[in-house]
Amino acid sequence: MARLANIDVSNLLSGLGGSAADLLKLMARTLYRIPPQIRSQGGKIYMNSTLVAFLDEQTTEKVGAGGGLTRENVQGQTVLRFRGWEIREMDNMLNSETYRDWE
Repeated sequence: MARLANIDVSNLLSGLGGSAADLLKLMARTLYRIPPQIRSQGGKIYMNSTLVAFLDEQTTEKVGAGGGLTRENVQGQTVLRFRGWEIREMDNMLNSETYRDWE
């Protein structure tokens, strides 16, 4: 398991594109902290709705690259995925959590 925290959402909320966290880059770095034999099996990424919204916005801005984000229809529900890992919204994760695993 790898965990990504300490994302400064104030820059995301203020629309400061140049100084805002690049969520796709941070997610890729975190994903590669997981051993390959586990990473290749896929899994779930949990984010609160604030970060999911900004992730969606950032990937929309990077339409040409795609950023590794995909949407699938599973039993009539849209499922958001990053490099094969399902992204789930979980609002009991706070923006103010202070643990960072990948540094």
